[in-house]
Amino acid sequence: MNRNLLPRSVFAVLALIGHAAALAGPQQGVRCAAGVKGEILPGGPVLRCHKEVQIERPAVCTAEAFRAAHKPLPPDANGGSLIRTSGLDVCQYHQGRPDWVVAPPIPKRESDDPGRGEFEQIPLPGADVFRALSKVYEFPQDGPVYNPFHKPKLGVRCPAGWNAVPMGTIALRCEKLDGPSVQADCDALWTRDNDKRGLEDRCLGLNEGPTKPRGITKVQFDIDRARDDVSWHLQEQAGVDRWQRKVYAYPVSSN
Repeated sequence: MNRNLLPRSVFAVLALIGHAAALAGPQQGVRCAAGVKGEILPGGPVLRCHKEVQIERPAVCTAEAFRAAHKPLPPDANGGSLIRTSGLDVCQYHQGRPDWVVAPPIPKRESDDPGRGEFEQIPLPGADVFRALSKVYEFPQDGPVYNPFHKPKLGVRCPAGWNAVPMGTIALRCEKLDGPSVQADCDALWTRDNDKRGLEDRCLGLNEGPTKPRGITKVQFDIDRARDDVSWHLQEQAGVDRWQRKVYAYPVSSN
């Protein structure tokens, strides 16, 4: 179709749709925010985003601290006392005799903290502390607002029936073919010329232009492929070319 003959209102609609498509949408997928690490996990695949933050926990003396040092306390003992030293603080427990059981303290860990072995005891003028790097998980950006009751640690995946396309380790897109391909065609008053430019068919009329899928007009075709959740792909071949429509969706979260 001769685009010079289209009303200005049509160009305005196409311009607005084109601007919307330039923004983030399903075709671009979702991605981890800047400065956030991403990883692609099997089972979907699944995109998970996290950043590492330093956490600090107090040093405590418990029966577990002595067991970890292979110095178990009596069954009725709850733990020892934290003894501050010029170096690393230690735990001591008096067994009712002149000798003392000595063991390093352990961090007072919270439920989502890394394992005890990931912590390092830091000597301070007062009581020592333990520090470690902990992963804080978050949902990817450029997508929907994910359910705040879902767990970012489980990541996001494509809905059932959609193909997952990882983009590196920080982004994920969901896509699928929308039905079978359709023959290439031209608007009324234009004639399809097969294999006009290599194997590509072209439309000849007042001027020469690309084909469109059969069943819709060139204007409808332009509006449809300007959407960010749709793309059209030309399959060039000897004889009549074909157009394939592809659709996109955002990955979903789970709990």
